[in-house]
Amino acid sequence: MENIKSDTPLMMLTVSQFQALVASCFADKQEQPAQEPIPVKRYVYGLKGICDLFGCAHSTAQHLKDNVITEAISQNGRKIIVDVDLALQLFQENNNKKA
Repeated sequence: MENIKSDTPLMMLTVSQFQALVASCFADKQEQPAQEPIPVKRYVYGLKGICDLFGCAHSTAQHLKDNVITEAISQNGRKIIVDVDLALQLFQENNNKKA
């Protein structure tokens, strides 16, 4: 590897030099620790999104929005954005309190 320069044509390498070059490329990739995938946030929008998420009627979705999953809601004017994972967690916690 020491006598291989960056401008050396591939056809000028010996087989052992080429094997060493390929092995060094793959060795660098294997030494890097695998990174955890970044979790993707899921959102639903509006009362219709809440209805679809919980499979409920419009009036029930309004009750959930106002009382149960309030912390998962971001609202600006008429635009409602719901963090799905947090809403499901809050809903589950609310059901556990009743039981």
